[in-house]
Amino acid sequence: MSHQFEDVFEYKHITTTEIARGGQGAVFRTQNPNIAIKLELDPSGSEFSRDIKQNDRFDEIRLLPISKRINITLPQATLKEYAGYVMTLLDDMESFEKAFDYSFDNNSDYSNSWLDQFRESAPEFVEVIAQYLESGGRRRRLEAYLRVACMLSELHAAGLVYCDFSAKNAFVSSIDENNTVWLIDADNLNFQEKTRRSGFYTPGYGAPEVIRGKGCTFYSDCYAFAISLFWQLTGTHPFKGASLESDFDNDFADDKEALANAGEFPWIMDMEDTSNYIDARIQQELVISNRLNRYFDRTFCKLGKEKRQTRPTMFEWSEAIARELDFSVKCKCCDMDYDASNDKCPWCDAETSKIRLVAKKKGRIIWKFVRETGNGIAISVPRRIMRGFRNSEIECRAFSLVENSGVVSVADLDEMYEWSVSTDKGASFIDIYGRTAIPNECIMKGIDKKSGETVVVEVSKI
Repeated sequence: MSHQFEDVFEYKHITTTEIARGGQGAVFRTQNPNIAIKLELDPSGSEFSRDIKQNDRFDEIRLLPISKRINITLPQATLKEYAGYVMTLLDDMESFEKAFDYSFDNNSDYSNSWLDQFRESAPEFVEVIAQYLESGGRRRRLEAYLRVACMLSELHAAGLVYCDFSAKNAFVSSIDENNTVWLIDADNLNFQEKTRRSGFYTPGYGAPEVIRGKGCTFYSDCYAFAISLFWQLTGTHPFKGASLESDFDNDFADDKEALANAGEFPWIMDMEDTSNYIDARIQQELVISNRLNRYFDRTFCKLGKEKRQTRPTMFEWSEAIARELDFSVKCKCCDMDYDASNDKCPWCDAETSKIRLVAKKKGRIIWKFVRETGNGIAISVPRRIMRGFRNSEIECRAFSLVENSGVVSVADLDEMYEWSVSTDKGASFIDIYGRTAIPNECIMKGIDKKSGETVVVEVSKI
């Protein structure tokens, strides 16, 4: 049902659909496609709050030192008669919870020849994988969470805690190559000295110390982020495993659910206690590499839950996800993407042609990048291949590669560098400009025009 709300500048906003709801309030789209309204709930949680004194803190949020690089929907104007505010939100965006729907309860039209083999024998498996692929698969999820990790890193660098992160308040654009991401619901954003005095969390995402009333910190942001990432990659909450299902009794179902949400059980991939192990909806060992698993384990293991300082920081998560993303290959047969350390696709055993880049500076490896190749496939190689990981450069490209009729060409060369290529293992180099065909085995060299630093990139098709 539509409702009309007036802001302090006397603009009237008519709500249309609810797009997110948490413990504190709800977010609605309005008849203006790029305007949304956040409304606080009263203590009962059933009505919208009319305590407009709460609006003072929304005005304060706009004064916090938030980098312009961070896509976050800050209050634009508070409401006149209700606790809440007006914010901007792009029309083609949806929450991570909806975009990467981990309930897998919708029918999907997605199909390929690999899935068709199992359509009669394993229809539930086919439906889950089809929806996973239709929503972008593992790679799109990693790309979206990389952007969130970078934004949270920048907030933390400024001394700010986001508080109450969940898949409900991170939004992503419709499937496109840019994967624009925004954070909404910045109600509790503040300096850590203030946020640690009170704790806000969405059930299922709360860090143990926040649930115990210790308040929100950088570490609780990291915990909620890790919960969300694991959940979206595997379709399964990290603590909702065998312990939740064993000796199941409907009379105690809510109690077990609460214990799982609070992280009271071992996490489902715990290396020391396997009592809660369960096969996730998307097989966890096939979508989470050993590298990434170490970060989850540091967060969800007994020590990580008890000693928050041992958890990976958002800066560590950012680089870890970038490395994971850059070592991801999409199978030409089943369309699932997987870690390039596998010689064959772990889902269907098919082999996929790949191109591998190994970047070195003064003989030391600084980055690795692997992608599938094929006729007409364009590959955008990020600038981190040349400079290592930097939060501020995740959108920057070093160059692009494309294969046509078996010939690989390099183009869109980053103007920060002077480029050359060697076909004799580095004995000699030829300068390259613009689009240039390169051998399947060669060495590219980039010299930073300002610093003079040289990076060599070993290129090989495998």
